[in-house]
This record gives sequence, C-alpha cells and structure tokens, in this order.
Amino acid sequence: ELNLSYDWLKSRDWSLNTGFTAAFNSNKIKETGYLPTDAVVMMQSPTSNYLQGDTYNSVYAYRYAGLTAEGNPSVYNAEGTAVSLEGVRDINALVCMGQLDPKWNGALDISLQWKELRLFTKIVYYTGHTLRTDATPLYNGINYDSSKQVGNMHEDIANRWTPEHTDTDIPSMNVYGTQGERGYHWKYADYNTASASFAKVRNIGLSYSLPQQWIGKAGFKAISLHAQVNNPCYWAANKRDIDPEAFNANDGTRASEQAASYIFGIHINF
Repeated sequence: ELNLSYDWLKSRDWSLNTGFTAAFNSNKIKETGYLPTDAVVMMQSPTSNYLQGDTYNSVYAYRYAGLTAEGNPSVYNAEGTAVSLEGVRDINALVCMGQLDPKWNGALDISLQWKELRLFTKIVYYTGHTLRTDATPLYNGINYDSSKQVGNMHEDIANRWTPEHTDTDIPSMNVYGTQGERGYHWKYADYNTASASFAKVRNIGLSYSLPQQWIGKAGFKAISLHAQVNNPCYWAANKRDIDPEAFNANDGTRASEQAASYIFGIHINF
C-alpha cells in the first residue's frame, strides 16, 4: 500500500491539498490437492476450481471460434478443433482471461479551501481485473406474460443470425431439441469477457463555516452548512455500459446501479 499527501497551496486565505492512495494485491496458487475435471463447472465456480500457477478467483473461458454456417457459436476444444453444439468439458480447452479481483485499487482526495468555504471530492479506482459480459441470451422464444399480454426480449436479439442476416456476431435463437451446449459456448467464450477497470466519483461536496463574528453574539460556537452528492458519475473500461460495482463479474448479470444521492445539512455547535 502507498499513501501520499501534499499541500500544494497554503496561505492565510487559500489552501489546496491532495491525497493519493494505492494498494496492490497479488497472489498465486502454489499447490492444489484437487484437479478440476469439468470445464463448465470450472468456469461457473472459480472459487472452488483452480489450477496451480494461476491466480485465485481466475476467469476461465473457451477460445471462441466464431459462428458456424448455421449461426451456432463454436469454440475450440483441447485439440484445437472448432466445435459447436456438442459439449467441450476438457479443462485443457480453457484459457485464463484474468482475475475477478482487482490488482490495483485506491483513491484520490482533493480539497480546495478559500477562507471558510471548502470544496472537496473523492475519486476511487479499481483496475487489473476481468469480468464476463452479459452475453445476449439465446432465447427459445419470447418470455410472454399472459396476464399482461406482453413479452420481453433483449434488444440485441434483433441483430441475431438468420439465413437472411449473416453479417452479425449474435448467434441465432435456440431451436427446441437441437441447442446442445451452444449456450455454454456463447456465454463462456473469451469473446464475452472484458476489462473490469473503472473509476468513480464517490462524492463531491461543498461546506461553509459561518464566520465567528456572525454567530458569536448569538451564543453559538460554530455553525456550518454542508451539501454533497454521492456517486454522480463513473468511467468504465468495458464497452457495454456495465458498472462493475453493480455487476456479478463471473455470472455476467447486472444488478441495480448505485443511484446518485444528495445530502444537505447544517451542523450547529452550542
């Protein structure tokens, strides 16, 4: 871990300070007493299935071989042959795409003050890890709710492979009885992994302490006003509009994002 703080400006009326923290996390599995035997289970449960020499909580994936002439996703097996529909369960067919836990994390704190007015912000960052993107589901059909007479599907499925539309990366929809393991080949392909790095503005705030000459005669020791917004924005390295803090990185499913919150307050010291 590293912690640095510096006063860039310090005078009677002005002050500017920044604080920077960084933490590096690294590990390697030295020895294992169990060798995984099923590639799919290994990808689904990396905390229980891992290999000597890898990082704990690694992201394992199939090597994607693209779409077949029939619109099915295909992957390379352990021998390097492209396979579609049939199962690929040999763990030697997998590649390690990184780790679920960030290698680096830290924060940048900035505080600017002019007399009794102070502006402050905290920016956090996490980097060096990987996530499994939320691959477009390969539906059997529309998820229809008869009570409401509506159905819903992921918008990307409109760009799926069809005999009339072959210039696409999205596989065709599932066909009952012939889907095999195409869902695993698509969801757990290295094609559907991405960097989980992100930086987020954790808060921005403004505070003002009323001058003592204003409040002293009224019997107050201190009065300060405070306004702050939490989680107003973030940047993420992935291209899928995924907030890694609101995402199951290995399962590839989204959760509710942190909504921006606003705080206004007054602190009175008698």
